[in-house]
Amino acid sequence: MLAHIKDYLLKTRWMILFLALVTFLTHGSTLFSQRFGIDTDIIMQGMHHFNQTGRQGLVWLAGLLGFEWFNLYYVQALNLLFLTAAPVAFGYLFYRVGAQSTCLNVSLLVLGLSFIVSPFWAAQIYFLNQSAQVLLACTLTAVSILLAEEARREPGRKWYCLLLAIALMQITFACYQVLVMVYIAAVAAVFLMSSLKEERSFQDQLRWIGFHAGAFLVGFLLYMLTYRLFFAQLGGYLEGQITWADSGLWQGIKYCYYAIRDSLMVNAPYFTGFYGIFALLLLAVTVHKMKADGAQKKLSSLVILLAELFLIGSPYVFVLLQGGQIMDRMQLVMPLSLGSILYLTVLLLYRETAPRTRLLQMLAKVGTLALILAIGKNTLSNLDYCTRLYYTADWAFKYDTQIAEKIYLDIQAAQSVHEKNAAYDNIIFVGNPEIPYNDICIRGEMLGLSVFQFEKSLNNPGANRLLYFMENLGYPLDIYFSEGETAAYHAYFVEAFGQKIDEMPSYPAAGYAQYVADEELGLEYLIVKLGEEWRFE
Repeated sequence: MLAHIKDYLLKTRWMILFLALVTFLTHGSTLFSQRFGIDTDIIMQGMHHFNQTGRQGLVWLAGLLGFEWFNLYYVQALNLLFLTAAPVAFGYLFYRVGAQSTCLNVSLLVLGLSFIVSPFWAAQIYFLNQSAQVLLACTLTAVSILLAEEARREPGRKWYCLLLAIALMQITFACYQVLVMVYIAAVAAVFLMSSLKEERSFQDQLRWIGFHAGAFLVGFLLYMLTYRLFFAQLGGYLEGQITWADSGLWQGIKYCYYAIRDSLMVNAPYFTGFYGIFALLLLAVTVHKMKADGAQKKLSSLVILLAELFLIGSPYVFVLLQGGQIMDRMQLVMPLSLGSILYLTVLLLYRETAPRTRLLQMLAKVGTLALILAIGKNTLSNLDYCTRLYYTADWAFKYDTQIAEKIYLDIQAAQSVHEKNAAYDNIIFVGNPEIPYNDICIRGEMLGLSVFQFEKSLNNPGANRLLYFMENLGYPLDIYFSEGETAAYHAYFVEAFGQKIDEMPSYPAAGYAQYVADEELGLEYLIVKLGEEWRFE
C-alpha cells in the first residue's frame, strides 16, 4: 500500500501544490495575525483546561502535536498543513477504492476546492485551541476508513488493519463528535466510488455495507463505553446544545426547515446556493448512466441511488438531531459531502458513453462548461466569504484590544482615586459595546464577535473570559468572588444598583467606570458599563 500511496502522490504532486496555494490564499492571513478568540483565551492559560471538556481526543492529539503550552503561530501553520492534507487523504481513499481514470487530478481538484474554501473551516479555525487537532482528526478519519476497507478486502491477511481502524476511531470520535457523521458520510462516498469500480450484486452490496457498518458500530460503541466510564462527568458537549426540548416539536421542525432551506439558497457567509444544484446534477448523471449502461439489476441500482441520497442529506443529520439550531463550526460534513458529490460527478462524466448525435455532443459540452463555471463561481464566492470572515475577526480583535487597554487604564485611575487595589475589588462588567463594523465586514456566528459582547457578565460575576482575554493582552485584573459574595451579588445587585447603573454613561463616555456602594447591605462594586443594554435574563 505504501508504494501505491507514493505513486498517487507522485501523480498528483502539482495538484497538491496548487491546493496548498489555494489554502494559503484562503486561510493564509491567519499566519500574520495575533488574534485569538473565545475559548483560545482560556487555553492560553494552560492546556490543562482541555481536561474539563470531556473531549479527550483533543487532549491526546494536543500531546501528540507538542501543545504542552499553546503556540499561536505553530497552531496556525499546522492548520494550513492539515487543511491541505485532509482532502488529499480523502482523495487517495477514493482513488484507492474507486475506478481508476484519466481524470485523477481533476477529481482531486474539485474535491479539494470545495473542501478547502468552505467557510465552515474558517468558523472552525476561529477556535485555535482545537482547530489543528480537529483537522488532523479529519485526516485520520480517511485513514481509518482506508484501513477498514483493506481489512474487508483481505480479512485473513490484513485483520490487524481493522484493529487499527477501530483504534483511530477512538481518537477521532473523542476529538469532535461531529466527526462521527463525517465518518459515516465518507463511508457512503467510498461505497459509491467502489461501485464504479466493480459491479456488485444486491447480496454483495449488503455484505459490503454490513462489514463497514459493523466496524463502525464496534468503534462507536467502544468510544461510548470509554466516554461513559471515564469522561461523562466532564459534561456532554453536544447533548447540551440540543434544542428540541426547549423549542417544542413544531418550533423545532420549523428550525430544521429554515436551516435546510437556507443551505440551498444564497445566504452569506456560509452558503452560495450551489449545493442543491450539484446534488441534482449527480443524481441526473447517475440515472442517465444506469440507463445508458442498460442496468438490469434494479435492487443494486436502487441501493446506489439510496446511498447517493444519504450522502447528499448527510450534512442535515445534525440539523435534525439538534433541532435546527446547529452551530456553524459543527457543520463539517458539508465540505466533505459537497466535495464527494463533485468527485463522483466528474468520475461519472468521464465514464459516460459518448453521445451518438451532434446535438447530444453539443449539449454535453455545454453542460460541462456550465459545471466548470458553477464550480468556479462557488469557489470564488466561498473564497470571498472566508477572507471577509477573517478580516472581520481581525477588525473586532483590534477594537477589543483598544477597549481592553482603555478600561484597564481607567480602572487603575478609578482605583487610585479611591485608594483601592485590584486584588480586593469586586469589579463588575455590564453591557455590550458596539463594534463599528465597516462594509467589508461579514459576521459569522462567532467570527467577528467581540469578546466583550460574548461575555454576559451580569450572570457571571468576575467575568472570567474578560479576565483571561485582558491578561493575555498584558492587562491583568486580579478579581475573585467568594461563594458568599457571588450569592450576595445575585440576590441584591440589580435591586440595589440597577437605577444607578441606568443613569451611568456607557463606554467610551467619561464616567463609565464608577464605584457604587450600599452601606446597609455592605456591598461595594466597581462598575464598568460597556453598553446601555446591560440587563440579561
